[in-house]
Amino acid sequence: MTVWRGIVVAAALPFREDLSVDLDRYQEHVAWLAANGCDGVSPNGSLGEYQVLTEAERADVVRAAVEAAPEGFSVIPGTGAYGGHESRRWAEQAREACAHAVLSLPPNAYRASDDEVVAHYRELNEVGLPVVAYNNPFDTNVDLTPQLIARIAEFENVVAVKEFSADVRRVHQIRNLAPRIDVLAGADDVLLELVLMGAGRLDRRVFQRVPPGVPPSLRSCRGQGRRAGPPAVPAGARRLRLGLAPHLHPGHQAGNGHGRSLRRSVPVSPPSALRGGRGTCAQGLRGRLRGAHGSAWVNRFHRPGRPAQGQAAKGTAMKIVGIDVYEYRLTYAHGEYAMSGARVSTHQTSTLVRVRTDEGVHGWGESCPLGANYLPMFPGGTQAALRYLAPLLVGLDPREVLAVQGVLDGALRGSYDAKSAIDLACWDILGKSLDVPVSLLLGGVLQQRFPLYEAVPLAPPAQMAEFITRRKAAGIDCFQVKVGNDPYDDAARARAAVEAADGSRVICDANGGWGLQQAMIAAREFDDLPVYLEQPCRTTEDCAHVRRVSTLPMVLDESITTPADLTRGVERAGAGSVNLKLSRLGGITPMRLLRDLAVSLGLTVSLEDTWGGDVVTAAVAHLAASTAASDLLSVSFFNTWTNEHVSTVPPAHDAGWGITPTGPGLGVDVDPTAIGAPLFVS
Repeated sequence: MTVWRGIVVAAALPFREDLSVDLDRYQEHVAWLAANGCDGVSPNGSLGEYQVLTEAERADVVRAAVEAAPEGFSVIPGTGAYGGHESRRWAEQAREACAHAVLSLPPNAYRASDDEVVAHYRELNEVGLPVVAYNNPFDTNVDLTPQLIARIAEFENVVAVKEFSADVRRVHQIRNLAPRIDVLAGADDVLLELVLMGAGRLDRRVFQRVPPGVPPSLRSCRGQGRRAGPPAVPAGARRLRLGLAPHLHPGHQAGNGHGRSLRRSVPVSPPSALRGGRGTCAQGLRGRLRGAHGSAWVNRFHRPGRPAQGQAAKGTAMKIVGIDVYEYRLTYAHGEYAMSGARVSTHQTSTLVRVRTDEGVHGWGESCPLGANYLPMFPGGTQAALRYLAPLLVGLDPREVLAVQGVLDGALRGSYDAKSAIDLACWDILGKSLDVPVSLLLGGVLQQRFPLYEAVPLAPPAQMAEFITRRKAAGIDCFQVKVGNDPYDDAARARAAVEAADGSRVICDANGGWGLQQAMIAAREFDDLPVYLEQPCRTTEDCAHVRRVSTLPMVLDESITTPADLTRGVERAGAGSVNLKLSRLGGITPMRLLRDLAVSLGLTVSLEDTWGGDVVTAAVAHLAASTAASDLLSVSFFNTWTNEHVSTVPPAHDAGWGITPTGPGLGVDVDPTAIGAPLFVS
């Protein structure tokens, strides 16, 4: 038996009215979890409030769990402590109590160095129990990166890692660097993707009460991995993805999972019926992240390419047989496009990618860097990365978007602009193979129409005001006003823009063009205006300084590329919105993850790309359509900013509103005569 596999619940700990531990009720709860399809329990985690227990109570909880556990039901205590010696002592206590394994955070008294982390797990390794390392960089300030996990994997008793960074790409990185380590995933907004991919997962509340059908549904997911065809989504797993999350008993109050809770009475007797409601995807995700108090994690059941136990490989998967790369020119429809730092252009070079399959289905992707001096990408680099990556994808099933992402990230660091084009093409194929639009695969259409914004190129105030007046007459009701040069001149631009907008939304976007002192001046000059302030400085840390002297709502953009960046932006800079761009993140797959994480944290989102044409616009449209209107700050349709079109049916818009595509896949049909011969074919 592999004791860390299956559904293991980090159960809340019940207390009596006098704040003593109610071990009898805890044992009842452990027995109930076992009877309802779970595979184990993890006592003395943060939801078990180990931080406020005496040493005797902490030991008693482990012994009580072991006594209540039926045969085949695992007990995996947490060993969280300030340092390795104390963690080792709790691991030894778990061994003496006949626990099956331990769940071990890195040292959490201060930010430990890599060498100190390795020494910490060396101590735990010597106890002899299987050790599941726990990566929670947000609460411990220690990130167990794939490279660091590879170091601690040299200890024979370190058998797994519970990954809580929310970066799904790490699953493949860990497998490449530490192939014997099981990956237990820890981010609840990517449960379904990770289980289907073959990883496991942690959900900080769902399994205090187990909704009927969820344990068998998750088990039906675990063997799918890299199998033939797109994975079927079991009903129970679909409920988790779409927000039918179970609620706890009304009296069930537990810790907040961060060691700051007081002891409370915790009625954990299971209710007789499942309560819950089906809402929008965003509402469901928000409810799952915010309205809960339990925890469960599921293991990596098997690795991609290996049939699950007891299951033979099925059929033949769709395969990529070739990738064609094209180039075309996009001219700006309004003359010159100017940003801070004298960045001016009249056109951009866009790269189109066609992914061909052995079943005759092909998908289109696109990536168009905004010149060479905006982000660390440029058209020649995009195409060079595609030339390198394309041959590595031949033979893969393009519908398995997470597996494709893993191959891309394992082969080449960065180059997310090139990866974005491939990812878009894979989603296009997935939708076409199922004859459904991508928006349905992203959770469903939450709005058929959504308001568009337009960027106002940096120019003298009167010229910018005239642009706004003209575009407002065309139906645009949201304007991203380019600033980021002299802060006093920018203040004049902002005032002219607000007056011309006449009640329409105005976002003043510096694109990181101000230094810290300039941004401080600008914040004071703008502070009486009804505007948003977007990315005043290049780094989140400098933006945080600006936020402290300003009452303006803050939007972060260029400094946000990972889930960790996003959480830091919220915690340090007080960001209320985030601008997400496909080619900065690597495509629909990572952009959906950050969108859902942002919404779960209460942010509004802007959805777009650096630049692009019909294909990029279609991808943005599907992401916008699957986002609730209340969670959407702005959306750009680049094919309304440019003159050229490559699709016979371009994404539609009407008087300042984007319209959700309804065709299969991305809903675009690229006309080969509009793009000429490919640059190269793989």
